[in-house]
Amino acid sequence: MMFGNVFGEATPFKATTAKDLSAELKTKYGELFDKYKINEALQLTDANTAYYRYALASDDSLMNSRIYAEVNAKLNKTCKTFVYTFGHVTPGADWGWHSSELWYTFVSLRKGTDYQPKWTYFDDLTAEVLSSYWSNYAKKGDPNDYGLSRWPQGGNLGYMFLDGMSYSKGEPLSPWEKLLREFYIQKNGLEKILQ
Repeated sequence: MMFGNVFGEATPFKATTAKDLSAELKTKYGELFDKYKINEALQLTDANTAYYRYALASDDSLMNSRIYAEVNAKLNKTCKTFVYTFGHVTPGADWGWHSSELWYTFVSLRKGTDYQPKWTYFDDLTAEVLSSYWSNYAKKGDPNDYGLSRWPQGGNLGYMFLDGMSYSKGEPLSPWEKLLREFYIQKNGLEKILQ
């Protein structure tokens, strides 16, 4: 199983100042906000609030996928799970959007046609990397192959950040990721499976 999200596609938090974003996060995550010292970990400022509104929402969405993969690994020993977040921003866009990775996955960058972005070399590189992962997965049930960054299975909270310079991430978790993991384990009643 291979699934994920696009960095930037999640509905952003509403706050526009650091103080308001901090309050919004504390309201949503309750005591976990203080437990993991999120104000200290993120060092929110009014200057970085616009970025964090989207980035934290994307991380929140991604953690749901990571936890699903972790549950799958515990309950289904025969199904490999690979989780991703697509982080490349298409030329002319500020953030990714739902399904923006498909142009790259299927190498369907059509240069010089109407309604297409002004593709760059980095877009070509990203398409080459993504299509390689997807075709490897289709052929053998595993996206990994020689010449590509290793994509970890999702059972250890690992995932792949996909763009032309793809890299994998897993443990150790940041304070923010620890908060999200604990929040969704509690919210979904998964304590017996994942503790």
